[in-house]
Amino acid sequence: MVATKRATAPKDELLSLLLSTPPGGGSSAVNELVLRLERSNPTSEPTSSPLLNGVWEVSRGGLPPHP
Repeated sequence: MVATKRATAPKDELLSLLLSTPPGGGSSAVNELVLRLERSNPTSEPTSSPLLNGVWEVSRGGLPPHP
């Protein structure tokens, strides 16, 4: 059970951060949490996984908004 809590913590932290900051804000913290989340992913080669298929809505990108 401890491992499950540890694996979901980066996801919960990331979702909380994304909901509490405006687009483009907190980018270094977001990047760190994404890296932690990637390391906790049990799927080998996730970009080749059939689990990736589906319809996705991108709500954040890697570039800050233009002024």
